[in-house]
Amino acid sequence: MMAMTSNVEASPFVSLNSHLEDIARAGGQRYENLLILATGLHQYTQTKLSLDYLKQCFAMILTNTFSLVTQTYDSLGVCLDPFAARANHSCSPNAYIVFDGAQMSFRSLAPIRKDEEIFVSYIESSNPYHLRQRELLKRYFFRCECTKCQQGVKTVEDRFLKNPEKLGPRWDKDITWPQGAMNGFSQTDAEDKSNYVSDSTVGASLESTQWLARKQLEIARRYPQPIPSEKMEEAVDTIQLGLSVCLQTHIWPEHRQPLAAIRQFIFTTFLSFKQGLKIYFHINPILYPQTFHPLRVIHNWTLMNLLLYYLDPSANLQAEAELRDAGVEFGVVIYGLLLEVYDNVTSSHGRDSTFAKEVRRKMEEVITDMTRGDAKNLQGIKNRIEPQWRILRKLAESPELESVLG
Repeated sequence: MMAMTSNVEASPFVSLNSHLEDIARAGGQRYENLLILATGLHQYTQTKLSLDYLKQCFAMILTNTFSLVTQTYDSLGVCLDPFAARANHSCSPNAYIVFDGAQMSFRSLAPIRKDEEIFVSYIESSNPYHLRQRELLKRYFFRCECTKCQQGVKTVEDRFLKNPEKLGPRWDKDITWPQGAMNGFSQTDAEDKSNYVSDSTVGASLESTQWLARKQLEIARRYPQPIPSEKMEEAVDTIQLGLSVCLQTHIWPEHRQPLAAIRQFIFTTFLSFKQGLKIYFHINPILYPQTFHPLRVIHNWTLMNLLLYYLDPSANLQAEAELRDAGVEFGVVIYGLLLEVYDNVTSSHGRDSTFAKEVRRKMEEVITDMTRGDAKNLQGIKNRIEPQWRILRKLAESPELESVLG
């Protein structure tokens, strides 16, 4: 802990807001864990630093750290940078945090004028309005009044395919849930503002649907990765229920959470290329409209690498045969996805980043393999990208994607 030096009072760390009083007032497991850590450190090290100071330090860590990730957003831990922690929050940020090893950078998502404030999002900004507000209040002790939140539930994150207020009383007659699926949904959950959809009977039904889908996603995320074979069937059933309850409403758009996150979980956990296509065509362009958004760039990179995995003879995957039967030309699609990454990686991660260098290396490798040294072949490949994208879009509309293993 860098702040705990002989010159702790001069450290920029100590000037951060700890919210210790707010954490103590809220109580619960978070405050209990803080007390255990601070007390344990104080007694074990016999430090001359006071217990109150150590509690302040741990509170600062709780409220000022960033998730430490690889350049492809695999989780590594947490990072505390006193300078970066001063960036304020917006649910419509103009910057996104990217790591290159131990180096953190802010990548702009929109033109930023001189002296204009830089905002990042502390939370998943694609969540509906009320859930964002609850998370920010619970974790960071403030209500957000950014440009997006000023619009309340009128933004795309809260939108359904049809206005719930205009649905008939029997709109959900075909929705079926397993017995006991709603166990745990209490009056407190029903009154929880983060589940709010509308004041109507239909709204109340959608709120319970939303609660159940979120619960299934939360449970699924607890499974170790990769999921052990003895737990696979259970994990599939868990996330399938979350997927099904959203789709059975027939008014839940693909981009509305938690459906978008459920699709992402299925894509990364079960290596489903078709689920990745659903995200590529129907989710990312809405939630992350910039083609250079780091999450979109990484998604395209992952899709490309998944196809390369399918081509490995040792994989022996049925998915490869199904894609070929659908008319997918693996080489063309791999090049097309890689080209999108190549065109955007300088903006998303920085020209000199480790990831950008890897992208350039992979592009050279793919071009060499596909053209066999004849540059004329490259134009022919580029001409086949658009027809291939029509096939991919059709695959993204497949009814099979109502199933986790579809």
